[in-house]
This record gives sequence, structure tokens and C-alpha cells, in this order.
Amino acid sequence: MVDVPAFALEEGGRYFSDRLPLPHFSPAETDYDNTLHYLKSARAHRACPRWACPREAWLVALAHDASEPTLFQTMVQELFYQMRRLRVQPQLWSIAPAIPLEKVNRKPGCPGKRLVHLLDLLGKAWIASAWKSSEHAPSSFAYGFAPGRRREQAILHVRCLLRRLHYDGLFSTAVLYDLSNAFPSPSHQSLDAVLSPDCPDCDVVMLAQRYRRAFVLLQQAGQELLVSTGCGDLQGDTVAPGKFVRLINGLLKIWRRSTYDASTCRALCVKDPFTCRTVF
Repeated sequence: MVDVPAFALEEGGRYFSDRLPLPHFSPAETDYDNTLHYLKSARAHRACPRWACPREAWLVALAHDASEPTLFQTMVQELFYQMRRLRVQPQLWSIAPAIPLEKVNRKPGCPGKRLVHLLDLLGKAWIASAWKSSEHAPSSFAYGFAPGRRREQAILHVRCLLRRLHYDGLFSTAVLYDLSNAFPSPSHQSLDAVLSPDCPDCDVVMLAQRYRRAFVLLQQAGQELLVSTGCGDLQGDTVAPGKFVRLINGLLKIWRRSTYDASTCRALCVKDPFTCRTVF
């Protein structure tokens, strides 16, 4: 069995020795309250790694009046303060056991499994508070993972348009794409580029550590193996959808610009590859 806490301590020390901490830690004053808020709003009775505490245990431990904090509350506040001062988050927060779930798609092997990561719930709440403390305005055409919108609305719009075209006697078709392994797929450089425009530098450093220092604990036949992810976000992390949406929407904007003909106000144009004339 892998001694994960010992590995996290060694890995965290190595990471810390390779960089120069910067004394910028003003957000630490609100980290405690914001983390507790997202911890309370998290789903109840969620599984966690064997070295972590469930949500309910954290809520009991942090339930006392903040004006007269207990020793444990003071220690948690000091943890957040030191994280901001050193700009380093606990390595244990970025280590997650991988649990395979059946997709029920009748496919054998890996295509029939979905990997979900068990995450430290305090770390998950802290990361959520850091990400959501900044504005991430959704694109006008975006529905998935956008506040106040649902993907079913977009599908309904498409169906209504197809129905209108059908009644007008016009041929039409719709193509729907499903991205496989969306959250674990983006490169770390792409995720870095998503963070910088929206978040302050003090949060960018911490949020980037979440995936750049991530390790997955694989368990099979009584054996365990720690593997560095190398790309993407941890499946099941609260902030993973928001970052992926920002990334994919940027690509869709590029696609819209490249397929839009301003001279004829067409949202989609097709050009002859030889003459470069617009044929549709």
C-alpha cells in the first residue's frame, strides 16, 4: 500500500524547494469564510480518500462561532494564511484515488468505464472558492455549465428550428457532437491560458497547482500505483467544468469567425477550395 501522506510531504517539499515564495497573501482573510460556505453547499455523504475527512466531519469541526474560534479553527485559519503567504497548497489536495464506474454502454474494457476521482473535500471547497471569487462571464452562445442556463435549452432551440424548416419544405439536418474525456484532455498550457485573463495572479498560481501537481492513485488486485496526470483536470473537481467551458468557447469563437462571411451576413459559408469563391 502506498504511503500517500508521506509521499505528499516529500513531493510538497521538493516543489517548495524549487521555487521562490512571494509575500502576497491578502486573500487569506476571506479564504476561511468562503471555503466554509462552499463546504456547506457541497453534496452530503460524498466519499473521500482514506487519508481525508468527509464533509460532515469538517462541518462539525468548524461549526463554532468564528468570533471565538477553537484551537482547531485557528489552525485551519493559519493553514490558509500560510498557503497564501507561501503560495503553495497542500500536495495531498492534488492526490486522488481513481474509482472506475460503469457507463452502462455495453462496451468492454476502458471504453465502458468512467474514472471518478475521490478528492479531499476541504481542498475541493478551497479551490472552488478561489475560482468562483472571480467573474467568468459565459459566452452568448454557451449553455453548458453556464449559470441560469441548461443544455436542454440549446437542444430545444435546434429542434424548434428544424421543425420550422420542415414545415417550410426546406431540407435540414443537425449534427450533435459529444466530447469524450473532456475534462482530463486539455493540455496544462491551455488551462493556464484560461486562468490568466479572469483570475488575479495570487489565485492563478494556486489554481494551476491543482492540476499541474496532480497524481492519481490506481488500485487493482491489492496493489497501488501513483501516476502523474500530465494533462487535464481531475475528474469530479468542482472547477473543472468552468475551465473547460472557457477553453472550448474560445475555440468555438475562432470557428465562428472563420465561418462567417461579413459581406453577405451569413453565419456559415462554404467556399470552393480551388477558386476560393463562396458557393453557399
